[in-house]
Amino acid sequence: MALPRFLALLAIGGLSLGSSQPEPPEPEDEDRSVYQVLPEDEGDEYPPKGAEPIILGSEAPPGAAPWQVQIYSTVPYTAAEKRHDATLSPIASRNPGGEAKKYLNERNDYELNHRCGGAYLGELWIVTAAHCVAGKPFVGDKVNDVLTDRRVRMGTQSISGGGATYPIDAVVIHRKYEPGGKSHDIALIRITTRGKRGSIQSGRLKSIRLFKRELYGEASLRARPLEVYGWGVTGPLVHGAENLRLDKDGKLQRSPSSLHYVGVTYLSYRECRKYSALKGSLARGMICGLGRARDGEDDVFSDSCRGDSGGPLITKRSDGTERLVGLVSWGKGCGMPDMPGVYVDVSHYSLWIETAKVGIEPGVWRR
Repeated sequence: MALPRFLALLAIGGLSLGSSQPEPPEPEDEDRSVYQVLPEDEGDEYPPKGAEPIILGSEAPPGAAPWQVQIYSTVPYTAAEKRHDATLSPIASRNPGGEAKKYLNERNDYELNHRCGGAYLGELWIVTAAHCVAGKPFVGDKVNDVLTDRRVRMGTQSISGGGATYPIDAVVIHRKYEPGGKSHDIALIRITTRGKRGSIQSGRLKSIRLFKRELYGEASLRARPLEVYGWGVTGPLVHGAENLRLDKDGKLQRSPSSLHYVGVTYLSYRECRKYSALKGSLARGMICGLGRARDGEDDVFSDSCRGDSGGPLITKRSDGTERLVGLVSWGKGCGMPDMPGVYVDVSHYSLWIETAKVGIEPGVWRR
């Protein structure tokens, strides 16, 4: 089964953001408070001075990803759900109805709450994977629950605290996306500053621009490794594993509290189709990222995984600026040798991203 990369970069703690100037005061105009533009700092160096990127997977340097967004659940697991989960076998086929054990008592609250990543586009808009906001459990008459059951955190590289969190005001799903499917796996989220909690320090929030082939050319994507960011699980996962909470060695999958990143090689849609395991599920609007092995190892490759879904795949231009190339979408396992991860091709959807935002009222929409 091809896995949506819901709950990780195969890499692999704590992160100090350091001290900065406080966030500028917000405008007092209440009529604009819902849709005001958040304060941003432009032109930050990347990576910060003294920080060298580690391509095979590492904690992201402080301030490295000011456009990174976390989408998390506002609905905690109940005590009854945790007691029930404790009774389940790690082997799903041994449980009534084949229910999978989630290890609710073994994982931290921030791991249980985390769902997806995303990228901040500015003017309160975020782009993410459609399956993060329109897949299970947000189907049928529960489609609008995403507005109350999910919340967004920005301005920090920690998912256990810091930055500011925002309610979701509107969601725009690609009209051709089908829950459980892989094609057109793209959606937009608009946040609102009403109900905002916390604050964002100066320099911790910055929008990212889209990569467009017609402007930059595909060759620029091959000049250096692309980088994918997220808080997903860090252990390799075998395709078809019976319990997705365990890595290939049977160890419990864990999510880091600090943002991680990893380098992957760009593969076009045509190049990705050469991988027979992926070919049957690939469609236009998808690209791939192929990781590589650590020195002296060949059984685990750098990759994104569960929990990285919707998160940014970026390229760095020669002048140090970043462009959003893709969104984590799906794969056949995680970190398996010579098996690329699949990403939404942002350039393919750039016109949709620009037009789908126009005239949107609060609520959940398909465009």
